[in-house]
Amino acid sequence: MTIKVIGAGLCRTGTQRLGIALNKLGYPTLHWSGILAFPKQFVGKWEKIFLLTKLHGSNSEQAEVYAKMLAGFKAILDFPGCFYYKELLKAYPNAKVILTVVEDVDAWADNVAETMYCVPGIYLDLRKSWYGPYSALI
Repeated sequence: MTIKVIGAGLCRTGTQRLGIALNKLGYPTLHWSGILAFPKQFVGKWEKIFLLTKLHGSNSEQAEVYAKMLAGFKAILDFPGCFYYKELLKAYPNAKVILTVVEDVDAWADNVAETMYCVPGIYLDLRKSWYGPYSALI
């Protein structure tokens, strides 16, 4: 199985509903909720992806980690995969990228702050430069 769909949308932008739809269409989907449900299976691999990207950018070692981590899935959505959509697209060049967005960024930020304000060990500053590559979209 190979990745066919890469979600570039941030959390709380409809990624869970999109994941439900993709699963119904026959695309087993890895969503943030799945990562939380099985942290031993995924967290260490995401840490390795982060370090490899920070040190070397996209490379074949990173693609190998993706292949192991995403075995059995046809789609990946939400955090942290959305931050690596460019690297994932290099690893899976035939995949389609779907960007989910919201119209009201302030309401989105309030929603995230109320429901999942932080990830263990990572402070999410939702109103400043945190958006990184997404800042042009908002």
